[in-house]
This record gives sequence, structure tokens and C-alpha cells, in this order.
Amino acid sequence: MSYIINYQHIIFRTYHSEPTIPEQSKVTMLAYINAMSRRMDVPILRINAWHNHVHILVKLPLKTNLPDYVKTIKVATSKAFKGHGDFPSFKGWASGYGAFSVSHFD
Repeated sequence: MSYIINYQHIIFRTYHSEPTIPEQSKVTMLAYINAMSRRMDVPILRINAWHNHVHILVKLPLKTNLPDYVKTIKVATSKAFKGHGDFPSFKGWASGYGAFSVSHFD
């Protein structure tokens, strides 16, 4: 019997690394990402954002392709928050992302 857990720390930044995620509004974006991830059956263990980037720690199921997961999140949030009143300067995400496997410690 195999036992596999795939924890991934994913980071992506705003277009040109501009500070377009207002501190007072980031909860809205993070809740949106969390809801999308739940619908994709990808549990988010931790999530946070700073003015120009997002960190997500997920337990990525083996059936889920990491690049597809990140692309889905980035495309959907770009569409949802470009022109959104709470994110007046948000222009979307920079191309690419960082993803790092993380080991499990009790």
C-alpha cells in the first residue's frame, strides 16, 4: 500500500509586482481563492497575501495537476478582481509562479 501526501507552497505575484492588493480588501480575495480551491477538492492549509503577492499552502491531491490548479486560480481571480471596486489598481498576475514541496511534521 502506498501513502503519498503532496504539500505545496505556492507563490505568485501581481502584474509587475505592483502593490495592488489592498490590506483592507485582501480577505475578499483570499476567501475567493479558498472557495475555488474547495470546489477543486484541493484543501488549503494556509493562505495569506501581501500587497504584491499571494502565498498558498495546499495539500495537493495526486489527481490534480499543479500547473492546471495554479492557472485556474490565477485566471479566475484576474477576471473577478480586475475592475473590482475593492481592488482599483489590480491588473492581474505576473506570468509564472513558484511552487515548493513542503515536508510534513507533527
